[in-house]
Parts: sequence; C-alpha cells; structure tokens
Amino acid sequence: MVRAQAQQDAEDTTRGETQFGADLAGSEVAAALTQLETTVARTAANPAIAAVFVPGTPCNVAFGAVSVFQKTHLEFITPSGTVSCSSAGPAPTGVSYSGAAWLPDSLRGPVLVAPVVDPRTGRMSVVSAAPAGDRGVVAGFADLADLGTTLAARFGGPHQLEFVVTTADGKTALARSIDATLWAGKNIEGTSFASTAGLTRSDLDNTTRVYGVATAGARGWQVFAGTEQSAILASASGLFQRQLVVIAIGFLAILIGSLFVYRRVVGPIHALNRSIRAASDPAAAKPIPVTGPAEVASLAGDFNALIGRVQRELVDRRRSEAGVRAMLDASLSAVVGMDEQGKIIEWSRQAEATFGWRREDAIGRPLVTLIIPERYREQHIAGLEKYRRTGVGPVLGKRLELAALARDGHEFPVELSITPTEAATGHVFTGFIRDISDRRSGEQQRLELEERLRQSERLEGIGRLAGGIAHDFNNILAVVMNYSQFVEDSLPIDSDVRDDVVQIRLAAERGATFTRQLLTFAHRGAVNPQDVQLNALLGELRTMLRRTIPERVTIDLHLAPDLSTIRIDVGQLEQLVLNLVVNAADAMPDGGTVHLETANVVFDDHVPVASGLREGRYVRLEVRDTGYGLATAYGIVQQAQGTISIQSVVGKGTAVIVHLPAQLGAQPEPGRVPASSVPDAAPSKAVVFVVEDEAAVRKAVIRILSDRGYGTLEAAGPSSALDVAKLWAGPMDLLLTDIVMPEMSGDELARELRKGRPQLHVVYMTGYSGEIDTAALRIDGAVVQKPFSRDSLLAAVEGALAEKF
Repeated sequence: MVRAQAQQDAEDTTRGETQFGADLAGSEVAAALTQLETTVARTAANPAIAAVFVPGTPCNVAFGAVSVFQKTHLEFITPSGTVSCSSAGPAPTGVSYSGAAWLPDSLRGPVLVAPVVDPRTGRMSVVSAAPAGDRGVVAGFADLADLGTTLAARFGGPHQLEFVVTTADGKTALARSIDATLWAGKNIEGTSFASTAGLTRSDLDNTTRVYGVATAGARGWQVFAGTEQSAILASASGLFQRQLVVIAIGFLAILIGSLFVYRRVVGPIHALNRSIRAASDPAAAKPIPVTGPAEVASLAGDFNALIGRVQRELVDRRRSEAGVRAMLDASLSAVVGMDEQGKIIEWSRQAEATFGWRREDAIGRPLVTLIIPERYREQHIAGLEKYRRTGVGPVLGKRLELAALARDGHEFPVELSITPTEAATGHVFTGFIRDISDRRSGEQQRLELEERLRQSERLEGIGRLAGGIAHDFNNILAVVMNYSQFVEDSLPIDSDVRDDVVQIRLAAERGATFTRQLLTFAHRGAVNPQDVQLNALLGELRTMLRRTIPERVTIDLHLAPDLSTIRIDVGQLEQLVLNLVVNAADAMPDGGTVHLETANVVFDDHVPVASGLREGRYVRLEVRDTGYGLATAYGIVQQAQGTISIQSVVGKGTAVIVHLPAQLGAQPEPGRVPASSVPDAAPSKAVVFVVEDEAAVRKAVIRILSDRGYGTLEAAGPSSALDVAKLWAGPMDLLLTDIVMPEMSGDELARELRKGRPQLHVVYMTGYSGEIDTAALRIDGAVVQKPFSRDSLLAAVEGALAEKF
C-alpha cells in the first residue's frame, strides 16, 4: 500500500509538471504564431511598403526572432514568385517561390501554412503570408527545426521535459526537442500522437513517457511535454525505500510521528500540487515556499526556477510588444485596431492626435460611436455583421476616402485601409487612417484658382472684344465728326440745317466719350498721364456735377490745403469723380449729401496695407454715401497705380476711398489744347504724308489738312506708302500714319521712311492704346487718339511741325 501511494504521488506530481510545461509551451507557441501573423499583416497593409516592390528601391528590412521562433526572415515576393526584398539579404541564385502551393492563396488573403520547405534555407518552416495590394505578398518564415529545442530549453525544467509539436490531427510532426532536424515535418500517422491515447504514451523512439498536452491557439497545433515513466518509478522506489527504513525503526515511532510525517512529507507534496495548479498565470505567480523533504524542496526550487524563466520570457515578449507599439506610434498614419465585436483594441499615438481621444479613453469602447459619423453607423454595423456571417467585408483590402468624426464633434476627410487578421482570440481588424484635410483644402484652392483663371480669361476676352469694337467704332466716329464739321462750316450761321448738323457732331462726340469709357473698362484706352492738382480739378467739376445729379442731393467739399500733385489722365480722373458722385447720388433716392474729401497720407512699412500699396506718399480721395457699379472707377484707379476700397456701416452709409500716388515736387501740366490755340495757317506750306488704311478716315484727314493749307500726300497702306516715297522727289515734312495696318505697323513704316529722310517728323493715329507699346517705340512721335476732331488733329500736327520750323 505504501509503495502504491508513493508511486501515485510521484505520478501526480509528474503529471502536474508535464501539464504545466505543456500549457506554458502551448501558450507561447500560440502567442508566437499570432505575433508572426500580426506583424506580417500590418507590414503588408502599410501603404508605404509598396515602394519596396519597385525595382531599384534600396532594401533595408530587418526582422528578428519572434518569441520561441529563433530563426526567422521576412520576404517581399512578387506575384511571379521572385524576391524583391528580404530581411535575410539577396536571394541565392535559383531561389524562387513560383512553385509554392501557398503563394496563389496568399495573393487573395492572409494564410498560415506548416510545415513547408523554405527555399532559402532548405529547412522545414511555418510561413505566414498576406497580400500587399496588387504588388505581391509579404511572407514571414519561422524555422520549425529549432522550435522543439527552444521549448525544451525554456520550459523543460530540471528534469528536461521532452517536447513534441504536431499538427491539429496529430499526423505530422512539426517539431521535437530530441533529434529536432530529423523529425521536423515528418509523417507520424499511426503513432500514439495521432490517437486519443491517455497521458502515458509511447514516444517516437518507443520510449514510454507521461505527457501533458495543450492546444496552441486557434490553429489547433498540439504541444506535448513529457518525461520518462521509468524516472517516475525510480523516484517512487527511492521514496518507498526511505519509508521502509522509517517503518523499520519502529512501528510505535511511526504511529507517534504519523502526524509529523504527514506534515513533513505528504503535506508539502499536496501543497506543491496546489501551488502548481494555482500558478495558471506565470506573470503573477509567486515563489513556492521551499519546505519539506529534499525531493519536495528540490521540486519546489525547480518550479520556482521555471517560474522565473517564464517571467523573464514574458518580459522579453513585452519588450517585443513595446517595439511593435513604438513602430505604430512612429507611423504617420493613425493605427486603430478593432475586434469582432466592434470594440477598439489598438489606438496609436497618431490616432490620439488625429481624433482627439487618449488611448486609455478609446481602448474598449465601440469604434462605431467613437469615430464614425452618425449617418454611416448603420452601414458600418451591417458590414461587420456580414463579415461575421460570410467572411467578406465591403471595405477590406481597399483604400477609401471617407468622413471621420473627431472628439470635438467636427467631421473631417480621411484615407482609410483595413486589413483583417486571424488571431488566437478571433478576427482582428487593423485600420490605417490618414487625415487628408490639407490635401482636400489644397484641391479646393486649386479649383478656386482654376475658376479664377477662367474668369480672368473670360474678362480678358471681353476686354479684347470691347477694344476691337471700340477701334472700329472710333474710325466711324472720326468720319462722322469731321464730315459734320465740314458741313457745319459750309453753312450760314442762321441756317436751320446748321443746327441739325451740330446735333449730329455732338452725338458723335458723345459716342466718342462712350467709347473711351468702354476702353477704360477693358484697360485698353489711350492714356495721357499728367501731373494734376486734385483740389483744383474738383473745384472745376463742382458746377458740372451740380447739373448732373438731382437737386435733392447736395455736394460738400472738404479739400486739404497743400495737397500733393498726382499723375493721372485728366479725362479719366474726371470720369472717376463723375462715376463715384453719380453712383452716390443714385444710392440716396430720398436726397442727402455727397461728401468729397481729400487728404495727404503716408504709408510706411509698419502699416499693413491689405490692398498691396507700396510705402510712400499718397493722395486720398474719399466719397461717402456711394451706390453701386464701380467697375469703370476700379479700372481707372488701377491704371494710375492706386487702390480703391469700400467701407460700409449699416445705418451710417458707405464710403469709397481712393489712394493715388503723390508726385513730389511736380507742377500740374496744362490740360488739353483748346481750339483757340490752333494756328490759322499752316507753317510755311509744309507737306504732310498721310498713311491710313480706312479710306473714309484718310479722306477726312486730307481735307482737314488741305483746308488748313498743308500740302498732302496720301497712301492706303505701307506698301503703297513706300512706293509713293520712292517716286516723290519733293519735300516731306511730316508722316501722319495709323499704327495698326496690314503688312507692317506705323512705327516700322516710319523707320523705313527715315532711312531716306532722317529729319522726317511723325504723328501716330490710333483707335486705342492697346495697339502700341509706346515704351517699345525707338522713335519720337506724338499720338492722336481716334476719333479726333479737326482741332485736336491740327494741334498734334502743328505741335510736331513747330519743332522743325
């Protein structure tokens, strides 16, 4: 009976030790497989990894041991089976994965296969592979031959437990701690490991052992930890012999000391068994008190050493997990993990910055209520439920642009890719999320700039059309104005017809004014900038403005003393003031006062000027209580290199403020030449050569010059002008030519004619200033704007000839 009890106690202790070793080893193998799969899946799902598959990209990939898998390497494999990058360095010649049976499946989704022959090492391995888009797959290999010896070294204990790892059906050996290389991947169908035998089994080498068995995670791998049965019997026999010695000392001593023996021997053994069963969590296990007989104390010491070894392994694993976390936190994308129930299990540092939730606040909460806008939540729940039923998700493996929800409640656009991973606890979904608000904003700005460019091009087209219409209209008006003047001069002063002709001429002049306004809007009008005193001009315009606006609107002038001079076209400045005052009056149908105020102002580099004015002195014109329709005024101010701004306050009115650059030390220039300044006769019978491609305009010019007493030559274009110049041997004092003509421009014609007549003076005629660039002309010459009156044309001609005679 004593012998049987000793043997039973030894077997119980051994079963506890082997089962504990199997449980530890199984848990570590399951954790290693999960870590291998997770690392491969996350690497494949990282958008930045696509560059590794591009030929010529430097390969700098490192991949170390994964828990109990000591020999590992990471391969980046194209769909054809070639290696584009490897953590083990360049692939040896002839190494290819094109024939691997697992490769086609891994291109469609994650796989874990074992055992397989690693083409690089030629050894039996487990491979975890996941697709990296359409570029190929990322595959992690772990050597199986060293798995058994690693398990024995870490969890074998002082009695050197033997470990065997098989497939779920027990028909294939994946690893063995004894003769590891021989048994990795070997078929063991028909052995005790392929059956449901009890704890006592015949080992692969026919040695009878007592085994503990555990299942390694969801993959179902079987992990066996065993010790020889003969060792158990030898231990029990030794214990029995010692007990017989005690019994031989005396039956009475045994009876008296039975309680002591129980507490000294049997009690510590049971306490040890209870401690072993209680230490299900190695991380929290406390050392077992080393008491009782030497064998029990030795066993307790061995168990304490095993706990210490396991705890060190847990520390190493936590360090590895910390390294993975550091990689996730260093990612520019927010990394969010979710389990099958939709709860958050991973939340990187970038996720904290992107969504505003701290990691401790996010972990464990439903993802659908945390970062998904309310209008998309039902769709998210339906997609998750569909994946649970069918294993197919509508957004998995795709790169999408969606709306996300921040902690403060605002929505923002994100780019999202989700990868599923099968872990020991079920499916895990890892999402890589990037805030693309800046990119969307840049795209919106680009669209706005494109729209602004289209509007600018449209306005440019309108300007060109207006300029072209005005150019042709000016030629018509020039003919009407001058021929009506001819008829007016030929009629008696008391003639009724004379009044009608005068009305025709005045209507043509009003048309010319309208044309100038049209050209100003198009920024193509002829501009004659002069130094002007704004105060004096406003005083002269006051009477005309008074007749222009309704009587119920009054004009109030506040003119600054010593106002600086400005440089601007006088006609355009008059038009600017007229437009602003008339618009102000129209904005006050019930009457009121239009205030015109001038002032000298100085802008330096310390004063922010939103309109972009450069520092310097300016003259300010302010018109308060204005209306709408300021397009013409805006064009005039821009041509004068100034700015116009509007300030409006509800209930107090509106002010239009114009800033024009001041001209320091300049004096106002005289205005347009009045008709009385034109001489009555041409100086000394000068000869004027008229070149104009519009016949009606040319005839009107010839008549004006002939009536004044000038000698004239005429040509309808540049070619005929050159022919006339060759044939004409007499004097030629002035060339009066249009700017834009067929064959060559007016300034080119002038240069050709001056080759033979270097003293030839030139006056140009133009429909609008957009036809010429006066700064580009290499000759001096006055410019007369169409439509011109008789007096303005003669003033220009005689002004040019005055320099010669």
